[in-house]
Amino acid sequence: MADEERTRELEDGSGDDAEPQVFALQRDGSKWKLSRRELLGGAAAAGAAALAVAAGKDKASAASRTSCESGKAHKSSVLSVAISGDGNYIASGSEDNTVKLWALPSGAHMKTIKGHTDLVRTVAFLPGTKTLASGGSDKTLILWSVPDGKRTAAPSDQDETIFDIVATPDGQSLFCALKSGVVKRWSTASREEVATLQPDQWWVRSLAISPDGGTLASGGENGKIVLWSVSDGANIKTIAAHEQPVLGLAFSPDGQALFSCGPDKTVKKWRVSDGSEAHTLSGHEGWVNAVAVSPDGAIVASASADKTVKLWSTADGSLLVTLRGHNDWVKAVAFTPDGKYLVSGGQDGTLRIWSVSARKVVRCLLDLEVTSAKVKGVRYRARTASGGWITYTLPCGSPIPPGAICTCNCVPGSVAVPRAPRVQPTTYTYTHCTCNKVHYWYPN
Repeated sequence: MADEERTRELEDGSGDDAEPQVFALQRDGSKWKLSRRELLGGAAAAGAAALAVAAGKDKASAASRTSCESGKAHKSSVLSVAISGDGNYIASGSEDNTVKLWALPSGAHMKTIKGHTDLVRTVAFLPGTKTLASGGSDKTLILWSVPDGKRTAAPSDQDETIFDIVATPDGQSLFCALKSGVVKRWSTASREEVATLQPDQWWVRSLAISPDGGTLASGGENGKIVLWSVSDGANIKTIAAHEQPVLGLAFSPDGQALFSCGPDKTVKKWRVSDGSEAHTLSGHEGWVNAVAVSPDGAIVASASADKTVKLWSTADGSLLVTLRGHNDWVKAVAFTPDGKYLVSGGQDGTLRIWSVSARKVVRCLLDLEVTSAKVKGVRYRARTASGGWITYTLPCGSPIPPGAICTCNCVPGSVAVPRAPRVQPTTYTYTHCTCNKVHYWYPN
């Protein structure tokens, strides 16, 4: 199809809206116009591969390989992710000593929270509140208000590295897994320690709490899982789960099953009632660092050092799909409360939102402060004069035509498109598009 025919087809709304197209935007007097020919002429050297990346059209496997490598969420490895109970926020903790807040479902970067002085190993939202807890290698437990990211109280010194944090379903208590081999329980109201659990686990590496709040599971450096009564702190049972550290734990929604993972490259399913093993899920080629169970209880997700996320059937342990895209260890995974999306974070500094049903990346979360200046695109959709829709890709920070809707999703590897000329009005409403916010600029 000739360029001018393709342009006409898009302009009159009859074109295919399913695939993003790359256009140059020019301003001619008071009108915005599209020029695909000019863009492609100037970008021929970039080749079709660059356009395919910009359009997100890689269909090499069932698992999307949409590139996020050029855009980063954190300067260093993402160690933990959590999603608020209302499904509005993602929190991430990193080796760069920061906690970051992101909006759902847009994936827009909302806030970088600074206060820790070392690795942030764990983040957890307190159910039913606007509070986020974080902890890590600086040995402090800090509570933050959401979404403004303000510290709600002075940091609580735990004397030891905090490996994991979980909150009770009522949000009244926090449990902290410590390097010293103990689990401490804290009241979120009084900010005071109310109990200490002492399992025979060396370092306590992971925690999970049952949905009814009745049972706490702790995973140790020695490969053991201990189940505790939340009400009185009694040791219910100990499970010899793995030969190496238990790096991740997750209960099923009904509380009847517990999933664990570790450096032995496996995920294991345990019956909570008697501590017996139901399934061993094998298939990863590296450490399994984290697990999460979908809200409907049908899927367990695992994050691995083999750079993949795998989705498994909780019923029979069969592998459903392998999600590829991270270029280094995947350290954390979490499902959204509606089960539609899965968030993964890794040692490559990226955060990705995956569609569980489509089994592909739908968002690469970017913080422009830590993202390479080479990242050039922001994808958004704008109506044509005839009422149709076209998806455009433009450089981050470019002015955009009236009516455009920015999804705040930079497209790494996209062709650099010429910027539209900026007209400086005497009075104006601030308008340009970045990956953080959407502004509209209408010269008067």
